[in-house]
Amino acid sequence: ILRAVSNSPLSVQTLVLFQISIDKITIVGDLKSETEKSLADELSINPLVTLHSLGSSRFNADIENICHVEYDKLKNQSISRRNMRVEFNPNNLNDEHKQMIYDLFISKMVSRSFSRLDVAFDTDIDLSSYYAYMDGQHAQMKKTIFYGKDGSPETKYFGTRKSDRYIRIYNKKQELLDN
Repeated sequence: ILRAVSNSPLSVQTLVLFQISIDKITIVGDLKSETEKSLADELSINPLVTLHSLGSSRFNADIENICHVEYDKLKNQSISRRNMRVEFNPNNLNDEHKQMIYDLFISKMVSRSFSRLDVAFDTDIDLSSYYAYMDGQHAQMKKTIFYGKDGSPETKYFGTRKSDRYIRIYNKKQELLDN
């Protein structure tokens, strides 16, 4: 006998609520060659930008608490990878900051795509007994569990950072208390 969820008004059903947000975005692409010099010049005089390196056809820069950008035309060309990468956490940015990232960097790139998109599902529910279910080719993904002093699971990893699917379940509240 198969049982289904009842639609009877006498039954009690609960809905697990999550606050969902995008925690980190990495966009990769190729800097338009006609904008390379003007962008490097702009970054070198912009007071918000901290340049870690600037050279012929490359730079590495941060805009504190806003974004990190790397560009290396020759290196990435030699390994057939797109030459520019922009990382940021949209949760920490206002609309002005997002527009600045777009105007300074993303709008000057072609062949843009996400190389990383972290989605956070925040909840007050104890997830220590939860597991990630995968089917198909991901059914046999690597699982790593770290246990606390009391023997209960604290952090669970499904997949690896280099795989196309990577899931981490952990108690963010505990992490904040520990730090």
